[in-house]
Amino acid sequence: MAYGKNAPFGLRPLSSISGGAWTEKTNKYYISTDANGQNSYGTNIFIGDPVIWNPAGASQGGGTIARYTFDNDQDVATNKVGVLGVFMGCSYTLPSGVYVTDAYWPGAINVMAGSKITALVLDDPDTVFSIQVSTWTNVLNDARFTYDRVGQNFGFGLAGGGGNLDPNNPTDGDLKTKQSAVYLAKVFVANNDNAVATLPLKVIGYDDNSLNLNNPISYTANNTTQPFLNVKVQINNHVYRPGTLGTVI
Repeated sequence: MAYGKNAPFGLRPLSSISGGAWTEKTNKYYISTDANGQNSYGTNIFIGDPVIWNPAGASQGGGTIARYTFDNDQDVATNKVGVLGVFMGCSYTLPSGVYVTDAYWPGAINVMAGSKITALVLDDPDTVFSIQVSTWTNVLNDARFTYDRVGQNFGFGLAGGGGNLDPNNPTDGDLKTKQSAVYLAKVFVANNDNAVATLPLKVIGYDDNSLNLNNPISYTANNTTQPFLNVKVQINNHVYRPGTLGTVI
């Protein structure tokens, strides 16, 4: 776990909203490739990344998944695509016949002609996840995450902004650990935007292991003065369950 430093890790399963443990169950989906295996889905997908139904649809075979499209402008209107689940690994066969299982999908590689690229997706809408809170802006008051934000809805962030962060936000997942670098973006606060039902995440509490719960994140001009925080979330706007309104304060 990454506490007290800017090290986002995507969505990490903790438990079920029913109070039980996460059972490690996933379902199989597919990543697109053509019949020759030479034009596969071109974007890396890391463990912990949120995924959606591939918007390319029939042009890429239909019924395949894609990585969530991150909008670092954090526009409510574009953060409304239903989340299918969280990527947990994949398997595929190389043209040489070697069968590969991996924690991430290395986009745009060739696979054996006629073969399938199988993805494991945690698609249970009852799952509770841990995710790190970060920021995409340089605005000081955008950085605090206090308890009154529990029950509100938020978006995903990846890489964008963070000029006051030390270190800066990772630009993408880690090719060594295969771990996502997606974080919860603490935005949408103005105009009660955090109540919008189509936003992908709902905060349900602090991660039990987080530090300094009263004022977990704040900034001086150039660096962090308090530890970064992990919060517990559910996927709010889920393919298999529509989103609900967030609380208004």
